[in-house]
Amino acid sequence: MIRILLFVATGGALGSVLRYLMQRILNPSAQDNFPTGTWLANTLGCLLIGVAWAISEKYYIFTEETKLFLFTGLLGGFTTLSAFSQESIILFKAEKFYLLALYLMATLVGGWLATWGGYKLFSN
Repeated sequence: MIRILLFVATGGALGSVLRYLMQRILNPSAQDNFPTGTWLANTLGCLLIGVAWAISEKYYIFTEETKLFLFTGLLGGFTTLSAFSQESIILFKAEKFYLLALYLMATLVGGWLATWGGYKLFSN
């Protein structure tokens, strides 16, 4: 178990640092501008998890440790949007459309409301 945690932790640390650097370089300093670095990290993370996932299913070239490093660690640290997208596609492929709709709404609206609520709760 410790070995598996090390794969996830190493990937997560690397992904988080890469996301920070992308945000630092690309995000404008003004808070009300489009967050280019964050958007690019999320979009790129989704693209990369889709590509890596397809390759892993088609060619079986990744070990379980490699998948944990890439999917959970690196891309999870780079962006949680990639994990959200992958899980949504799993529900879609399984034709669990009710659960998919619930997951999409709960994540998008719930996440937004939680962020806004937490901000308002501690900003006053």
